[in-house]
Amino acid sequence: MSIDLDDERQEQLNLKRSQSKGWRPEEGEKGSVIRILTFKHKVTKDDVEKGFFPKDKLGKEVERFDRKITRQFGLTENNSPVFATADTLELFTQAKSEGDEDRAKAIRPDSKWVVNIVDMNKPAEGVKTWLMPKSVRTAVSDLLTDEDWGPKILGVAGIDLKVTFDPNAAPAQMYRVSPKPGEKSRKLASSFQDKALDLFNPEVYASFAKDYEGAPAAAKSKSNGKKAVPAAKSAEA
Repeated sequence: MSIDLDDERQEQLNLKRSQSKGWRPEEGEKGSVIRILTFKHKVTKDDVEKGFFPKDKLGKEVERFDRKITRQFGLTENNSPVFATADTLELFTQAKSEGDEDRAKAIRPDSKWVVNIVDMNKPAEGVKTWLMPKSVRTAVSDLLTDEDWGPKILGVAGIDLKVTFDPNAAPAQMYRVSPKPGEKSRKLASSFQDKALDLFNPEVYASFAKDYEGAPAAAKSKSNGKKAVPAAKSAEA
């Protein structure tokens, strides 16, 4: 497996600095058991221009397991999430600079990571996408950069991860991740790997964006003369 650990260590640092409609783990101590799948993507000029990959990766096939997306709430009449754009992020920055803390809190960016997973308690349901929260992404990053675990945790030949979810806990404590040693992890057919989506493929992105972004709605406007919010639309972030 060729996951770039230098990139992963940088992502680990970024996560620690900043501390739906898709699948989500079962609530309670029983939780859910998942396997995270990797996918391959050939880096395009558009990928580089949008900052998804460095220039030295152009034209190369890379192996990844996630894609970061950023959404914002509070920008539409029905408060449905929209994918962040330069314009919507500017509105957040403007609110902060003007000392409008309530407004800034309402529209602050929220980053999550889309991953391909198999629910090991329901493998017949196939590969699913999950909008992984920061606390779980941090736990996965810690495992990937731990010499006792490393990239072997990923893929059909990887290990099971138990994820518990308590919606009543403090945000940082809502999710807990526990890796299961190889001998305790269940077998997963290699055919599941073929079903993992290339999350950087524009067509795939457009498809799963419909699940993770609210339906377009009329944008809210401010009666106090502040800049109006652009109409909700999908945008890569």
